[in-house]
Amino acid sequence: MRFGWATAFIILMLTTGSFKLGWAESPEEDYFAVFTASNENYIRLVAAGDVDGLMKHYAVDAIQMPPGAPTIYGAKKIRESWEAYFTEFEVLEAASFMDDVVVTGDTAFAYGHYTSTARRKADGTIYHESGRFAESDRRLEDGTWIMMVEIWNYDQAADLED
Repeated sequence: MRFGWATAFIILMLTTGSFKLGWAESPEEDYFAVFTASNENYIRLVAAGDVDGLMKHYAVDAIQMPPGAPTIYGAKKIRESWEAYFTEFEVLEAASFMDDVVVTGDTAFAYGHYTSTARRKADGTIYHESGRFAESDRRLEDGTWIMMVEIWNYDQAADLED
């Protein structure tokens, strides 16, 4: 039987007793609040088309797994992907909600759901999308968190408006 990285991560947390549904590892830090604030910042940057701001969320060796497309390796390629997206689309609305955060040591697994509306610049076609996301982050020495792996999928094919 093959296990993916997320399954292995969850099994590790369950077997080590580190499985915490949105709870802080210590009373001093509410991880759910920390990741919710980071997620809110991230989605504001997406809505603004701010590639430089978005890139502050990614590790240099980050991996991005978009739906129906090849895996993107490294911050440089992730930047190129965002630049291509914002060249083709204008984001009209975007919302994202953190469902849960699991932290063990300096590694976190977070997941949630999102909606977005974007307009293709070339022809004005409007796309409505909703889906789910998951990310794995690591804590840096200064205590901030940075994304190592990002993956998302659609609830269904994007709805189009004429």
